[in-house]
Parts: sequence; C-alpha cells; structure tokens
Amino acid sequence: MATSSSARLSMPSSRWQTPIEAYAHVRNVRYPTGALSDSVRSRHGVKRLVSAIGVIVAHVASITQTAETANLVEWAKLALSFPQARVLRVTRVRYDAPYDPPVALEEVVLALDRFPGLNPNGADVPDVVELAQLHNLSLGRATERVSVIQATKAMALHLGIPMGSDVLRLERIAETVDGEPVEWRVVFRKI
Repeated sequence: MATSSSARLSMPSSRWQTPIEAYAHVRNVRYPTGALSDSVRSRHGVKRLVSAIGVIVAHVASITQTAETANLVEWAKLALSFPQARVLRVTRVRYDAPYDPPVALEEVVLALDRFPGLNPNGADVPDVVELAQLHNLSLGRATERVSVIQATKAMALHLGIPMGSDVLRLERIAETVDGEPVEWRVVFRKI
C-alpha cells in the first residue's frame, strides 16, 4: 500500500486482453435468501457479502494475495512490534452485482501475528469482521480518512475508467478493543 501500489496490481492472467474481460468469471451462485450468513463464497472465487436477511450487498474478487515482511509504511500503520513482522497483502475488486462493472479496488494489509493460524497461502481472505470472529478478536474502533484523488493507470484498468478520473480514496485502520491495529485498508472507489 505504499507509494508503489501500482506496481503490485496485476491481472489475474495474461490470457485476458482487458480488466473487464479478466473479471468476466464473476458469477451469481444461488444460495437460500434466508441464510443468516455474513459471507458466501461461490465456486468461482467471488465472495458475496450477505446481510442478515439474506440480501446480497456486495461481490468481491481477489486479484493478488501475498505474505511478506512488512515495509516501513505498513510497519508504522499497523504498529508492528518488530522490524521483520510479516503481513498479508490482499488486492481485490468489489462489484455491486456479478455482471456489473467493478465499483472499487481494495488493498488490504493484515498483521499476520495478530491472526494466529491464518494461512496466507490459503483461500480468499474474508473481511476484518469475519476474520476477527474466526480468531476470537474483539474489534474496537476504526479510523477512516476520505479524500478524492486521480486514478492511476493501474486503478483505471481495474475499475474500467479513464486514467486521471476522480476516485474516492478511503483509508481505514481497524483496531482491537485494546487499541492494537489489525488491518490497514485502502479502497479506491468510483465516484
């Protein structure tokens, strides 16, 4: 999530010619609408966020997921205790509906030492609320900053908009009730 974020954004496969074609695999898989679930994964790797009454509120497709040593910015944002701390970096695209164009590009950094047992090479990573529940963490507050920036080339490609278009930048740090940061998330959303 540092200033070199555009270098990390990559297409899922070179066989697609445009980002819109790359995300054409997003499908709407039917589940019971009365399900009391926060999220449901389709067999296509797209996660659907579902409200308590069964209404689909978002679709998410992961682009990249890597576990590495935290860079200086990540170390500071997550208040990591030692310089060689490992983080999980996830880049994903968010959709309102499976066949709609993408509405947001998300870059998420998680402190791996705060989620014991989280497999960085495993399946798609759920949102921080679901992760906290799975790892018996109590989330406290989240601080979010909002700004408007111009889309970089990589953002424009993933969002299907012209380079230089205005996008909303939402930067959030989620903390436990003890004030320990567990997630740094930056979302670039179409305006």
